[in-house]
Amino acid sequence: MKKYILFAVINIISLFVIAQTKGSIDQKTLDNIRATIDHDAYFKAVNNAVSNGDIKKLALNRENQGKNDHYFEYEVEVKGITDQKQSGRCWMFTGLNVMRPKVMGVYNIGEYEFSTNYLYFWDQFEKANLFLQCVIDSRDKAMNKKQRIITFESGSSHGMALVGVDLDEKEKPVKWKLENSWGSKSGNKGYLTMTE
Repeated sequence: MKKYILFAVINIISLFVIAQTKGSIDQKTLDNIRATIDHDAYFKAVNNAVSNGDIKKLALNRENQGKNDHYFEYEVEVKGITDQKQSGRCWMFTGLNVMRPKVMGVYNIGEYEFSTNYLYFWDQFEKANLFLQCVIDSRDKAMNKKQRIITFESGSSHGMALVGVDLDEKEKPVKWKLENSWGSKSGNKGYLTMTE
């Protein structure tokens, strides 16, 4: 709620600033723009779709539907897609998803998802240890802000499992199938296709 109030206040302030700026859009200009819009059935349909629709569905390029080849010559056995939500544990979900089909087969389990709590604890423990070790290792070094950021923060990353590949006639990979950890609604039922 606070974000929306802050956003509204910033917009109101910016309107006053813009109104004072030379060459800004005034009410007369807005009225002229509105007068040029043809308020026919097409306009109303587009306006309703944009203001009430799901942006993912509206942005879908239907010309590309069916053009992507989702067949792969070589694929690893997978047992469904898991959703890490926004936990930041993609690497963990990816690793556990690789082991999941084997465990399900050995124990004859239909549906199964590993708990990530135990691994998450040790992941956080190790990150804290790494951070403290960086502090200890750099305690006698004079570093500027850029060097401190590089030393103490890792770059963004995302873990996915390679589960399929297509090879050309020379056995060179030309297309890869990746299992993501953002649930079955992302990508193509949870999978991504990558090419060069």
